[in-house]
Amino acid sequence: MTRVNCLGFWGHGRHGRDLPEGLLDLPDLADGARGVDFVRAAADSNEAGGAWVGL
Repeated sequence: MTRVNCLGFWGHGRHGRDLPEGLLDLPDLADGARGVDFVRAAADSNEAGGAWVGL
């Protein structure tokens, strides 16, 4: 379990609440880069008339 201070966290206002591991699994830099790659591939596909393009 991960112990976090949730004061003001999404408005819950609970101190030191035990949360299940992975509950606050937030995106990191690699996740953001994969998202940018996906959006770029979608734009390239659109420019190619809807053709499939690789990531």
